[in-house]
Amino acid sequence: MTTLGPIRGKLVDDVTTGAFYYSFEGIRYAEAPVKNLRFKPPVPKRPWTTVLNATKPGFVCPQPEILHTKDQMSEDCLFLNIYTPANYYNKLLPVMVFVHTGNFIYSSGNSEPVYGPQILIRQDIIVVTMNYRLGALGFLSLCTEEASGNAGIKDVLLALKLVHSNIERFGGDPNKVTLGGNGAGSAIVQYLMLTNQSKSLFQRVLTHSASVLTEKYIQNRPRDKAISLGKELGLKWTDDDTLLQKLKKVNALDIVIAQEAINKRDPQSGFRISSPFSPTVENEGPTAILTRPPLELMREGLIQNIPIMMGYNNQEGLESFSELAKNPEIITKLNTHFELCIPADIAYPYGSVERRNLALQIKEFYFSCENITFVKVQNFIDLVSDTQYIYGIDKFVRLFKGRKTAPVFYYVFNGDDELNYYKIVHNITYPGACHDDDIGYLFLTSVTKPRHPYISFTTKYILEAFLHNLKQFMLTGNPTPNANINCWPDAGTNGYHLKSDSNNLAVFQRPIPKRLEFWDAVYDEYYSWSKYKGSCFCENNYNNYE
Repeated sequence: MTTLGPIRGKLVDDVTTGAFYYSFEGIRYAEAPVKNLRFKPPVPKRPWTTVLNATKPGFVCPQPEILHTKDQMSEDCLFLNIYTPANYYNKLLPVMVFVHTGNFIYSSGNSEPVYGPQILIRQDIIVVTMNYRLGALGFLSLCTEEASGNAGIKDVLLALKLVHSNIERFGGDPNKVTLGGNGAGSAIVQYLMLTNQSKSLFQRVLTHSASVLTEKYIQNRPRDKAISLGKELGLKWTDDDTLLQKLKKVNALDIVIAQEAINKRDPQSGFRISSPFSPTVENEGPTAILTRPPLELMREGLIQNIPIMMGYNNQEGLESFSELAKNPEIITKLNTHFELCIPADIAYPYGSVERRNLALQIKEFYFSCENITFVKVQNFIDLVSDTQYIYGIDKFVRLFKGRKTAPVFYYVFNGDDELNYYKIVHNITYPGACHDDDIGYLFLTSVTKPRHPYISFTTKYILEAFLHNLKQFMLTGNPTPNANINCWPDAGTNGYHLKSDSNNLAVFQRPIPKRLEFWDAVYDEYYSWSKYKGSCFCENNYNNYE
């Protein structure tokens, strides 16, 4: 029995992993966000009296057909899943609430094909996943109360509230909840750390491969994006309210197609894998969750003071290079217009002297002033890794530790073995750990499941070490609470981090210092032009609908 009503799950005995657990899937946590509720914050689900069948997953939110097919999709998609060990014997267990990745445009919290809970279940950890609205349906903003933005984040917040009220009924400890995420899900986790609305809903944070301080995880000029969507859909309107009403009547899958067309026209497409619709700074209002830029909030220390486990994979940029390998014409475009390699939050106009000079600095530092070629694969991977992932993550760690007392357990994952999820899916043989590769060490995915019975000793070592540290962190807030040797220290102001590969675990000071110091200098010099200073705010002075 939950606070919403009775539910029925099922008992699962997983032969591959030996996990024995109760599965409750497809639990509605909000009313269907359709018709007049489209683009709005979620409405809590009304209680029910008959037994809810929670033995199969619910629909996933509308998205491109990457992981899910159209027949699995519906706009009525706000479901969560709870998996709990069957042998917990009346003791309350730690809880992992995990927010899925997907660049804010695809994926789901479903156990197939990515987020199978069995690995964590074997550690006596309760697992909770959820769907949240994606793309324009989750992040469109007209900077009005009727379409204020960040609906996807508000979905996750509502799911967290339901978990907080009910998890003890499933054997979970509401005071030992870790909020985790990877990629875009990791950014949502960090945004929830920046609001008091989520206070007390989680006590630890696990965040992989993303930072809210990286420009791809915040939407600039959201109203312009909404107008672009209306034009792509062929709508005609005279004011914002008319546009909104027409957008509410468009088929959800047509919106998905239109936003994909907009994304493909992004001049940085291929180099910068992102979505045109993502979290945004909102106007003040009763439902607003983020009203100031994240960098500003962090500089003022306005973030929850709770323990964090945070890291990245050493070859994050392999994700983009795999796209270049499929579309080599992108290399020609980047060599012709190298200014496209400048992070989007450095907003010098294209073609300006300042922008050209910065492009030359970047080209000299990463490519010795030569062109991007397939011979210089590693140079390109480093550039993408640094600008799209690592610099923002490292900056988050430093800002947090400069203003808060809670520990940050910082890590770099170098594992390159049988469970590297992204490399398996995309048949990548280049060495190192790509973006999303670490998912295979946390969840039983459809592509790693057949490999589990045959993993090597080194893979098993990485997996067991990571899971041991993670469970200790979830229980105590420290991954090595009793260690005199092999201690994983707080990052502190020196950026101490654990480096994990197939052979050992070792602690070092700030990672890749020369590359990070290069970007420190770039942002120090060009900060006055940063888009964080204004263009990520909602702006209501646009009246040109041409």
